[in-house]
Amino acid sequence: MSRKSIANNVARWFIAKEFDTEKQLSQYLKDHPAADKSKHTVTKGKTPAAKPEDAKPKKGEKPADKSGVKVDKEVAELFERELPNYKLKLLAGKDGVLDKASIENAKDIKAKLKWLSDRVEKGIKEAADICEMKPPVCQENMGITRDHMPQIMDKSVKDLLASKKEGDRKKGQAAVDAGANPDEDRSVMTVLMDDLKSEGVKISDEKVPVGNLRATQQEIKADKTYGMANAYLEGNEGLLKAMGNPIIISSDNHILDGHHRYSAMLTADPSYEMNVVRVDMPMKEFLTRSHEQPGVFRADINDNVIDDSNPIDLGEGPKKIKRKSKKAAIADRVARWMISREDGISQEDMEKILNGDVGSID
Repeated sequence: MSRKSIANNVARWFIAKEFDTEKQLSQYLKDHPAADKSKHTVTKGKTPAAKPEDAKPKKGEKPADKSGVKVDKEVAELFERELPNYKLKLLAGKDGVLDKASIENAKDIKAKLKWLSDRVEKGIKEAADICEMKPPVCQENMGITRDHMPQIMDKSVKDLLASKKEGDRKKGQAAVDAGANPDEDRSVMTVLMDDLKSEGVKISDEKVPVGNLRATQQEIKADKTYGMANAYLEGNEGLLKAMGNPIIISSDNHILDGHHRYSAMLTADPSYEMNVVRVDMPMKEFLTRSHEQPGVFRADINDNVIDDSNPIDLGEGPKKIKRKSKKAAIADRVARWMISREDGISQEDMEKILNGDVGSID
């Protein structure tokens, strides 16, 4: 061992050292088991150095709040003064940064919601169109008016008909008039998805940035859009839960069902990622197939049911779309099932087919 090393060891073992904290002293003794504990002490009356997270913010800055949102003093004061009922974390969006642009967007939501509410109070009941008030929401839409879009209920017809709400009962009856089974426990939407799967169409659950989605219809209610956007930023639990429900989209990112949730989130938080169910067919084909489904009806932007005998215009001129009857739908499923079988059909399965009980066949 060199003379220098010996000197260092002597110093380490016998020369007293002072530490700022007990933790530092303990670590030193752990690292140097030969050191004499009695020779080393913790400095009395000395305040430990402040940790970086305890440091005071610089002038003009405000530390991140408990939700982790980054915001400077000026924007924080603007938020507290103008938008006290909104949730900071929701307003900041996915990136967690609250800036003046986010504040101005939220103020615009509140202002337009008030303007629309005043119109209703004055007896102007016509729904304003978000496509006119906020054009980006309807960018690259397919030019289809609401009355030519398929209305596909996500509640069972049985529940709709038994509802205390008149609007629900009307929708339930419209679905029955369009061929839905009034005793079916599944919703028309669920039946449609099940039928598409049996037809070999790929269906997947995904998350997609709301800015990557595209409207299909060219009419979307402004009051509903701004009302939902406002409720979201206020942290309304029911609305937050509803936003978690998936919207239905096509292979080319156009929306079949969920236009108002889409428009509300694009308005409130363009960075939001939406839960979607993607059906692997382009929207034009998807629209035609949806209109053929028993239980699917049509309604205008004010939810008035449309006469089903009127031709449908899906952006290519009016045309008639013949809805499949229940028997035809069963026949299609049986034919596809039979083609896929290699081992023939048992007597038991044949009886099920004759009784229309196709879904329970192995």
